[in-house]
Amino acid sequence: MRNIGVRKNKNAKNTEVELDIGSLFSDLSEMYNRTILLTEKLRTKGYKRSSDEVFEIGILLNHALRISGDALSHLPL
Repeated sequence: MRNIGVRKNKNAKNTEVELDIGSLFSDLSEMYNRTILLTEKLRTKGYKRSSDEVFEIGILLNHALRISGDALSHLPL
């Protein structure tokens, strides 16, 4: 019986961590999408340097999305 309680506690912790990482992933996705839109807007208005810099932020966010996805995939089932 003790093992069942331990497993339930472990599953609850895993679920909490999954939700936290999922929330982070969602926030990063939203930020990434906003950088894409802002990059296009800046390019359209002729602000090349600013659009290039915002594009770089998008690249960093894309890496952060990949890393957070990796973190989620490495959680124990």
